[in-house]
This record gives sequence, structure tokens and C-alpha cells, in this order.
Amino acid sequence: ASSALHWLGFRLARFGLIFAPTEWEGRTGWRKPMLFGVSNAMVFGALAKGLAAQSVMPRATSAHAAAWSTAVEVAVITVQSWRGQPSHFNTSTRVDAALYAAKLTGVTILGVVCLATAAGCVLRCQHTSAPDRAALRCGLLLLSCAVL
Repeated sequence: ASSALHWLGFRLARFGLIFAPTEWEGRTGWRKPMLFGVSNAMVFGALAKGLAAQSVMPRATSAHAAAWSTAVEVAVITVQSWRGQPSHFNTSTRVDAALYAAKLTGVTILGVVCLATAAGCVLRCQHTSAPDRAALRCGLLLLSCAVL
């Protein structure tokens, strides 16, 4: 899927339909918001399975917290691309610093939800087969490490 998105983005940039060709790659390119969107969709797939399997955390609250925090993160990355500014480690102006702080807050909330979901699957994983429990535990623990 990633190579297909790269190909599509390159084609759109090449023909100038959406992006200027010079803005696709690099520190302030459009590739980053697209890939963050796709990777966050994959994170949500794992969290959905994990939240459904555990009984420690409230599912709806956790799902909403993860969704909104990630929406903020991807929105900040997209806004910074529109502005032609780097989205990571950019505190050069007050606006950049505020956007970076909002993005870090979103990442922190997502990390907490991932860790709590992993803990819930380790402590009380229900209604799943033994292989699914093992996959959820290992996968969510690795996801938690990656998010943090």
C-alpha cells in the first residue's frame, strides 16, 4: 500500500494536480501527512481488536481519545506542510511551538491509550482464542514501544 501511495502521490505531483513537484519530498513535503494518515489507520485497526478483546478499559472513551488525539497530530502535520514548515522539532516561532506542543500532546494521549490497551490485553483478554491472545499481547506491546 505504501508504494502505491508513493506512486499515486508522485503522479499527482508530476502532473501538478494537487501538489507542486518540489513539495512532495523533503522535510516539509506532502508525503509525511499521507503516510501518517495511513500508519494511523493501521494503528486504529490494532487498537480496535485490542479494545474489543480486553475488559479493563472503557472501550468508547479509549477509542475516542485515540481518534481525537491522532486527528490533532495529523492535522498539525498537514497544517505545517501547508505552511511550508517542518512539523517535527520545530519551535522556531510561537505558532510553530504551539503546534508542536499540540502534536506532542496528541502523541502522548495515543501512547497512553496503546499502553493501557496492551495492559488490558495482558491482564484480562476475553473472548479470543489462545493464538489471538498471544498475537494481541505481542502486537500491542510492540505498538506501545513504537508509539512511545
